[in-house]
Amino acid sequence: MTLITALTPTVKNTFAFAQIDECNFRGRDNAPGCPGTNRDSYAIVDSLEFAVTDRLTAKPTFSYANFGGANTGTGSMATPARGGFSQDTRNSWRATIGGDLRWTSGPWSFEPTFHYQFGEQDLSRTDTTTQARDVDIHAWIVDVTGG
Repeated sequence: MTLITALTPTVKNTFAFAQIDECNFRGRDNAPGCPGTNRDSYAIVDSLEFAVTDRLTAKPTFSYANFGGANTGTGSMATPARGGFSQDTRNSWRATIGGDLRWTSGPWSFEPTFHYQFGEQDLSRTDTTTQARDVDIHAWIVDVTGG
């Protein structure tokens, strides 16, 4: 679902929601809730595009994604169990903040993109150690286009 709203002639907001995976109770083993390890997964993205000047446009963006459960090969972004970690109750979430700039002058353009992503992936351990049960996610995403 995407909602685009023109707030003024030079300001536009875009909001998007995506249902990545959905838990459908199938009653397996008469267990309540979701069978297996997949649970609801979704993402939201919101960006506000506005003209700073007639040649410069800015577009700050925020996104959040929540991946519930794990199943190798699906949208839950799971990986095989290794090093004492199992994939039975894994959850992860990611948030991204950043934005784009677009500068044009006649035939010339310069469009840098900067985003910082952070989050956490929960892991359950198959051994009895007291080590951390999650992994922090940190990433910079940078792209520059010019012409």
